[in-house]
Amino acid sequence: MNTALTPLDQSTRPGVMRRAVTSRIFPLIIALAVLMIFFSIQSQYFFTVVNALNIGRQISVVLIVALGITIVLIAGEIDLSMAGVMAVCSIAAGAILQNDGANGSPVNAIITLIACLGIGLAFGLINGLFTVRFRVPSFIVTLGTLSVGTGLALSYNNGEPRAIQSIAFLDIFALGQIAGIPSLLLYPVLAFVICQILLKRTLFGVQLYSVGGNAEASGLAGVPVGRVRVLALVICSVFASLAGVILSARVQSGLPNIATGIELDAIAAAVLGGTRLAGGYGTIVGTVLGAVVIGVVSNGLTLMGIPSPAQSVVKGVVIIAAVVLDRVRNKD
Repeated sequence: MNTALTPLDQSTRPGVMRRAVTSRIFPLIIALAVLMIFFSIQSQYFFTVVNALNIGRQISVVLIVALGITIVLIAGEIDLSMAGVMAVCSIAAGAILQNDGANGSPVNAIITLIACLGIGLAFGLINGLFTVRFRVPSFIVTLGTLSVGTGLALSYNNGEPRAIQSIAFLDIFALGQIAGIPSLLLYPVLAFVICQILLKRTLFGVQLYSVGGNAEASGLAGVPVGRVRVLALVICSVFASLAGVILSARVQSGLPNIATGIELDAIAAAVLGGTRLAGGYGTIVGTVLGAVVIGVVSNGLTLMGIPSPAQSVVKGVVIIAAVVLDRVRNKD
């Protein structure tokens, strides 16, 4: 049987390989492989199914938030309010479920989710309104709503955590399993699919990249720039509210400081994955890889016995490296 390549095959395959090697996420794939080999040598427990599931659980919440911030960054905006949104949602979940009992009701769990998604929607609309209508930079607006959300969460019940005992709620959002897969891991997959559809299969995705690349030209071409920016900020806040529900179920408490600093991890994951801080470019797959890298580093350092303060130093270095990498990419 003749298996010789046709001229088309010969010209196409190197092109595919060239695009793969020169893509923004290729260095990240190499770095991830190196990290996995390194930590596997350092700890016999790293390269196991149990630890892989642990890494998945650790990054699940950050990944959902990172996917939301990716949408915002592509639009040329930024959102720092995620921790505030998650705090309010966590407190709201604890308050709604306080009288639900130990077994709980799936209906109440769904009601809690809907209420928290509504909170995220409200925060997103506020962020979008002030950013677009009043032309306040999204950095300032979301920094303010971060403070508002955190303050509201701390004001309720004098800042005391409220235990969540509803088994139904905990099983649906954190502790349960579906076909042997922890339910906690299914929500990032759902968020990934939604983002991929939005960016690849909808007019909104096309407009999002256009607005982030050149808002003025997009406006002249008839793109509703303000509407796209508002929707991007709404999506980010709604994703943050979902993350707040899931994290509350995981820690089994409504906490006012449940997600302090998560915006840094989320932005770092997005930028490591190739998303431009200036807007106009970003991929969902890249953000997933960025979150995995951060999770692998954190997990590997823990298995090596590195204390938490030292891990924070490493995380800070990763964030700085991500920003520097973004600057270098933009120059290129």
